[in-house]
Amino acid sequence: MTRQSASEALRILQLSGLRVFTLRDAATQLGRSLTTTAHRLMYLSRQALVKPLRSGVWMLTDAHPDPLEAVPVLTAPWPGYVSFHSALVEHGLLSQIPVDIMVASARRAAQWKTPLGSFRLIQLPPAWMWGYIMVQRGSGRFPLAEPEKAVLDIWQASGTWRYRSWRRVVTPTLIKQLNAKQLKVFARRAGMDMILKSR
Repeated sequence: MTRQSASEALRILQLSGLRVFTLRDAATQLGRSLTTTAHRLMYLSRQALVKPLRSGVWMLTDAHPDPLEAVPVLTAPWPGYVSFHSALVEHGLLSQIPVDIMVASARRAAQWKTPLGSFRLIQLPPAWMWGYIMVQRGSGRFPLAEPEKAVLDIWQASGTWRYRSWRRVVTPTLIKQLNAKQLKVFARRAGMDMILKSR
């Protein structure tokens, strides 16, 4: 790639407004094939102008995106949103920030260590992809579980031995801080009325 074409590709990506993007997103913006776009991104990466987050996902180095902004791009094409402990921290209900950014998704469980931080993706059934809002922070947006849904996600994920200890975070004190009406509606939608008995 010539220096001029690399500069043009970077300019197009910057003007697109995309700060975190997939290979396909970039190919659409550049009007090139996936193979050509991949080569261009690798070239820009060697110049430290873009950085890979995981296979097929990139970020503009100088854009400094919010780490949570990367969540829906990392889980694509499956839906995903910030949940579990990370969501409760965002809502001010927990003070201890988890090491990983906790993500709920219909995508297969995974963990990614990226320049933006470490992301732990916990797989939930596709029917559980609800109960989140889009949060605007600066120039970025990200999907965030409502606190009541984050609690239900913890209970759902703790059904497996690996996450059973997560229930320790769902204390009566925490539940009392939730919106009781919202929790009741969400619990019934999820078929988890038993959580209401712990209130």
